[in-house]
Amino acid sequence: MQKYIASFAVATLLGIGSMNAQKVWTEPAVYTNPDDSLKIFVNLALMDCQKLVGDPGPLYIWTWMPADPVNGNGAWNASNTDNAWVNEGPDIWSFKMVPTSFYGVPAQTVFDNDIMFLVKGLDGGGGGDCSAAGGEFKTEDLL
Repeated sequence: MQKYIASFAVATLLGIGSMNAQKVWTEPAVYTNPDDSLKIFVNLALMDCQKLVGDPGPLYIWTWMPADPVNGNGAWNASNTDNAWVNEGPDIWSFKMVPTSFYGVPAQTVFDNDIMFLVKGLDGGGGGDCSAAGGEFKTEDLL
């Protein structure tokens, strides 16, 4: 009987974990000081656009809010290589920054505007949305 209860508990926890799967999350989860480091994680397998699933990278952040990054995004066909994501595991990538320094804005601007970005390859590819043949190699816009 205990064996079945333990199996049920594990199955329940795994089910809850998959229900709580997120496209984007941060460490720390509750962020109160934009002068401290923030680590953003993305799960490419959960994106609406699946073009980057299984991509070995490198992948780059392309961001525009709360402001363009101080060091720039680069060009669409040539991302700024200083803005590379780190591969944390299959389809899980992270990017670490201090938002006030990365964007060159005061803390209140970070809180008022949040962070908007997408993940892309070095060359974001041709025009068109994800469903278009030859479309861009990027995720949807993320917050």
